[in-house]
Amino acid sequence: MTIQPFTEAYQVRKVMLGRCRLMNNVKRKWFYNVQHPSKITENYEVCIGIPAAAWEALEPDWNVAFDSWGLDRDSKIERVTEFDEQLAVVRTARKYQNKDGSEWAQPKIFDSRGQPVKPDLMPGHGSVIRPTILLRSTEKGGTHFMQVQPASFQLIKLEQHVGTYDAVEEEGAYVAENSYAAVAGGYVAESEVQAEF
Repeated sequence: MTIQPFTEAYQVRKVMLGRCRLMNNVKRKWFYNVQHPSKITENYEVCIGIPAAAWEALEPDWNVAFDSWGLDRDSKIERVTEFDEQLAVVRTARKYQNKDGSEWAQPKIFDSRGQPVKPDLMPGHGSVIRPTILLRSTEKGGTHFMQVQPASFQLIKLEQHVGTYDAVEEEGAYVAENSYAAVAGGYVAESEVQAEF
């Protein structure tokens, strides 16, 4: 993976990661808000735990991206031991609405087959995911900022869930019984759908 350096504001770099952990612990300020934006921050939020080996592979590109925009490369990272492994925790957030009133796209969730999942699903702390995040360079009053935004994720293993959501385990992978399109009364493809992972 190679993340190109940022040269101006409002450039976007897409980063597709392998197996990671969904981190959801209010006491540690690891939030998951995809079904609705947070009432406090008005953000969609997904906190991601990247295993140490995967972080080592990503870190040089991450550093290039942050260094090119003149930012502290560790400002968005928290290193922890959780689930008996070393993780680099990345907090992603995306406003649900632009200043002009237009809405950002809600982060998409896919099951292990690539089928869309209802956005009201509440995967628990430690669920195994394959996330796609966006690095977006911004600038305000001459000061540079880096937004780390959730774009989508594929849910590989559901550790726990809240509410009533029908799901099945298929050879250790999470598969939705009802896709978002089926719940909304839309078209559901008969064959597997390939997600952007």
